[in-house]
Amino acid sequence: MHFQKGIKYFFRLIIILLAISSCTADPCEYPDGVRTNIGFYTYDGRTLQDTLFDSLKVYLLNDSSALFYDGTSEKINKITLPLSMISDTSSFVMEFESGIRDTLTLVYTQYLKLVSHECGFVNYYNITNYEASNNLIDSLWIRKDLVEYGNEENIKIYF
Repeated sequence: MHFQKGIKYFFRLIIILLAISSCTADPCEYPDGVRTNIGFYTYDGRTLQDTLFDSLKVYLLNDSSALFYDGTSEKINKITLPLSMISDTSSFVMEFESGIRDTLTLVYTQYLKLVSHECGFVNYYNITNYEASNNLIDSLWIRKDLVEYGNEENIKIYF
């Protein structure tokens, strides 16, 4: 008799655990899609330091109305930028507080990846090349060429 009650409770527990594990609070964690994570740094030959900008504006090269950062936020040392799904290049203008502008062009391949049944497919990118003007930017390092979900830094820009 006790054995049958134990089995009933065991199966109830299994059903409850399966029901809980199948529920997801936020199945699509990143509704804006995959973004390129870029950090700003200075290197004096001995130490690497974050570089902070307090009035950075970032917009598309041929469309200044497509503004990603408007320069009114607090000081920042990193940004995230979306890549085009209809092209294999994306070009951005970075306008710094001094009025100096640099252009960053990223070249990449892209592929679809199924995130989940609820979220569908998402574009992932592999950065294959870049071009950057050198008005304020000194150099650039592609730290992680795969652009996917998460906060891991893809590109380091040195000033």
